Amino acid sequence: MEDLEKLYNERVARFVATVEHKEPDIVPIASIAGEYQPSYAGHSLWEVLEDPELELQCYVKCFRDIYCDAVKNIGLNRNMKLYDILGNNCFMVTNDGKSLQHVERVYMEKEDYPAFLQNYHKYIDDVFYPRKYPFFSLPYEERKEVLKKAVLAQIEYGKRQQYNAKYVKEQLGLPLFSNAMMFETLDYVFDFLRGFRPTVRDMHTMPEVLDQALDLFTDYIISTRGLEDIEYAPFPWTSIPGHCATFLSVKQFERFYWPSLKRNLMALYEKGIKVFLMTEGDWTLFQDFFFDLPKDFMILSIERDDIYEAKKRIGDIVTLFGGMKTDTLRYKTEQECIDEAKKLVDVCAPGGGFVFSTDRILISQADVNPANYIAVSNFVHEYGKYR
Repeated sequence: MEDLEKLYNERVARFVATVEHKEPDIVPIASIAGEYQPSYAGHSLWEVLEDPELELQCYVKCFRDIYCDAVKNIGLNRNMKLYDILGNNCFMVTNDGKSLQHVERVYMEKEDYPAFLQNYHKYIDDVFYPRKYPFFSLPYEERKEVLKKAVLAQIEYGKRQQYNAKYVKEQLGLPLFSNAMMFETLDYVFDFLRGFRPTVRDMHTMPEVLDQALDLFTDYIISTRGLEDIEYAPFPWTSIPGHCATFLSVKQFERFYWPSLKRNLMALYEKGIKVFLMTEGDWTLFQDFFFDLPKDFMILSIERDDIYEAKKRIGDIVTLFGGMKTDTLRYKTEQECIDEAKKLVDVCAPGGGFVFSTDRILISQADVNPANYIAVSNFVHEYGKYR
């Protein structure tokens, strides 16, 4: 147990050091394998949703077989039981039982903007939630029972997450590198309120109204984050998923995305919190905006950007996360995968500010060749020693 505690602390120290652009003992390796892990262990999501202990053991098997220094989550990151109780499954299990799929629905109409701007708290409570969750229209006693079941399900889910984190810490010496999430404002509107096409349409047909809505709703997002109760801690980090930026022009990003994102980021920075920004797609055109942020504050996942160019351009400001292309792991030979991993370490690791991982979250059994995934993880753990 003492050896595992020592290993756990060594792993945490690697992430703390590299984010401060100091060289740790070894290049830290992070796992962002999501629903891939039950498939890797030979089980469907249907099975693990019915058996929380099986779910945990699927993830543990993956962690034992494929080396990593920290993990993003232990178990599915969606409380599907809660969605069932509330009567709104905004996520669904795919037909093959291998991954989760987000289901886009529009709950806020363009005619709702005046009510939203007048009192967004009241709008969310009185209009948005009843549209999203039909049980709100039930008689009071029935509605109360649904809410009671939902609260208990969420408590149970939270306890399970805590148990899983404690288990892998004590049994594997593995930390979670992210323990909280915060949404960027336009992404929230994009994902949960207006949907993809309506949001894009709003940018063109009612940009001033959208500006006001984003400014106000950023207040809401920051206020519901509960930052007043958070104490400074360099690790683990708070995650912010960046969904829709890759579909924007630079002018749209500068007007509709960056102002609220920067406000969210600085609210976290002022509390001493490091941020893991998951940039989905290609953010190359937006990298210069990060010069407005404090140094050694943000961990930037690199999905479709050229990570070698990003190292030259912004590598002294942010910590680069990722690099190992899932397409390479899926289609190339083991030696070709190792050659790419070696280049990543040689170019990105000097001076710290680098976490080795896959370029995308693994959500399906077919995303990578597991033999290649195991090989590059073992290679980087050995080759990535600084001293």
